[in-house]
Amino acid sequence: MIQAQAHINQLPNGDFELTACSYLSTTGANVDLMRGASRIKLDIANNSTMAMAEDFVREMVKKSLEGPDKGQPMLIEF
Repeated sequence: MIQAQAHINQLPNGDFELTACSYLSTTGANVDLMRGASRIKLDIANNSTMAMAEDFVREMVKKSLEGPDKGQPMLIEF
C-alpha cells in the first residue's frame, strides 16, 4: 500500500486547492505528485465538504499511481 500525503485548503469562496501532494516510493524517496505546481484547484462540485475534497485527492493519487495514465500529472495547475 502506498501512503500519500496531501495538504488541502478551502478558500473563502468555497473552492478547494491542493498545495502539496506526495508519496513515499518503495525506494524510500519522496515523490512530488504536483509536478512542481504551487497550487492546484480541485475540480469538484459546489457545496463540497473537506471530506469530499480528501476523497477526490485520494482517488486522483490512486489513478496517478495505478491507472492507465500512470505517471501523468494529476490535475491542472492554475
